[in-house]
Amino acid sequence: MSAFTPSSYVFNALTIQNFNGDKVDLIKMFERVDLYEDLFSSTISASVTINESTDMIQNFPIKSDELVRISFSTHKDMDKIDVVLTPFEIANRVQSREKQNRYSLELYSDEVFLSKTSFVSKSFKDVMPEIAISSILRGDIVSRKTLEYHESGNSISFIPNKMRPFEVISYITNRTQSKENPNASSHLFWESLD
Repeated sequence: MSAFTPSSYVFNALTIQNFNGDKVDLIKMFERVDLYEDLFSSTISASVTINESTDMIQNFPIKSDELVRISFSTHKDMDKIDVVLTPFEIANRVQSREKQNRYSLELYSDEVFLSKTSFVSKSFKDVMPEIAISSILRGDIVSRKTLEYHESGNSISFIPNKMRPFEVISYITNRTQSKENPNASSHLFWESLD
């Protein structure tokens, strides 16, 4: 098992871009990047700790419609990881010295925001769970990300009542049986960096 230290990583890009296309390079401002990939969370998330003296959040207001690009690799010939996330909060804000601001940009995949602003308005009758989930991702959330799944061994019938897309997906995965092993526990739904 190889261990990675902070110096093992090379950042190719760390930028924030607003809806006008204006972009700020965060490479010289960041102290830390924590990127989370979790089997029990629908999407990846990240926290970027910034330490800057340019008053960036005053001059470049963050309104949760920006895109933060994080691109990195390791010295050990690891494939480049390139992810685009959306800020949802500015946390832990401290003015450490005169005109020196330190804060964290809390980030989620864009699908989180799209899920929180819409409801699933269709019903499902005798449909395979993976088809229903694909329908929600492509139709309600309008995600273009690749969907990989294991075939299920059961169909579902379900009428969502004022449920958000990720709530419906969670409901479906909890009721899905594996085609290969029907006695296994329910399926999981998560986003990976791959």
